[in-house]
Amino acid sequence: MKSTLELDKRILWTIIIIMALTMSLIAASVGIQLSIILKHLGVSDILSAISLPDAEKIRVPLYLAFSATSILAAISSSSIFLRRRVKWCGYIAILALISTIVLPILPRAFDYPSSMLGDMLLAPAIIMLAVEAAIILRFGRAEPILRFTSVELAAATSLSAMAAVLTAFTGSFFPSPTGGYTNIGDTAIFAAALLYGSRVGGLVGAIGPLIADLIIGYPRWFITIIAHGGEGMIAGLGKGRSMPLQAAILLASGIYMATIYFIVNVFIKGLPVAIISYARDVFGQTLFSTILALLVVKAVEKMLPQLSRRTGVKDAPS
Repeated sequence: MKSTLELDKRILWTIIIIMALTMSLIAASVGIQLSIILKHLGVSDILSAISLPDAEKIRVPLYLAFSATSILAAISSSSIFLRRRVKWCGYIAILALISTIVLPILPRAFDYPSSMLGDMLLAPAIIMLAVEAAIILRFGRAEPILRFTSVELAAATSLSAMAAVLTAFTGSFFPSPTGGYTNIGDTAIFAAALLYGSRVGGLVGAIGPLIADLIIGYPRWFITIIAHGGEGMIAGLGKGRSMPLQAAILLASGIYMATIYFIVNVFIKGLPVAIISYARDVFGQTLFSTILALLVVKAVEKMLPQLSRRTGVKDAPS
């Protein structure tokens, strides 16, 4: 009879192999399908400026959003399982599975030509995601990592409102010449992440900017959830760190956010415009919000030292 350790190693390597194959298949399928969609829309070169109708500027990013959700959710569930063995990662794998199932449906729903090869690549990816979810749910330990304290819920609510106000208010004054708007809403996201960790930071990042998008009327609000929600989760890794390390982590999270928007902009506006937007997001929005957030957090910790003690409980494994 094999030992538990040997069984665990076999499970871990199975997850690693499934994750690698799944990511490769989804990425290849998305690349093939995107090339067909762009060709159908008359786009022959994403290296130059692209001008798409407004409807297509929503449909193409929506396809990209589901693609990103499939890939990011699968990677997250697998990597967290490998580190912590928590059962809830199986639910993230199910999210990846649902998103991947939607991928071949969207082109048909939008009357785009579909790729048979792309669908053939997605079929085994869907099967492997289902297997991965089943393995994680079967062998992972059920640990209550999503519980929020009353303080965390209150902080998430108030800071989400602050992020929405900062995003919508400053965004209305600083529209971008390339589309979208420049804002300092990331300041509230970063502050939430540094004070309360990844869970609250991710929640504030997903909710606050989304509300601002709906207020201002930004049509690609669904990208915001992925971009700023992930940004808040990454920024939360800086909780309790030294200021230089916090600054580096905040900048990294901002680069993640800017990269998500950059990828979308490449396919709907072309590379030249996407580069301009990327530079604006990194050197304007992210850099400025990082400086403000660090100043705010240090001031709060100095004025309310008891805050760090009340929220100093380690984030549950994630």
